Amino acid sequence: MEFDDSLEPISPGILDRVKRRAFMANHRAKRSEGQEREAHYRDKHNAINFLLEAGYAFVDSVDWWSRDPTVSVWFTDGGRLHTKLSSL
Repeated sequence: MEFDDSLEPISPGILDRVKRRAFMANHRAKRSEGQEREAHYRDKHNAINFLLEAGYAFVDSVDWWSRDPTVSVWFTDGGRLHTKLSSL
């Protein structure tokens, strides 16, 4: 999934589906292992990146105390997820 920077606005329905996709991928990743887990986290990271680029999500905070810092991302209509800085 890539951000389309055309002049046409992104519909709220699409933004909501992408946000739900990020939360579902996060949930599934926590319940899986190996390559399946990695695939779910990639899906989550792609969705978060799309929402950040669309202005529908914002970086809330960054925990710099690890080798790959953890980023807290919050969504304009509520909700929050964490991701690694390297995935953005």
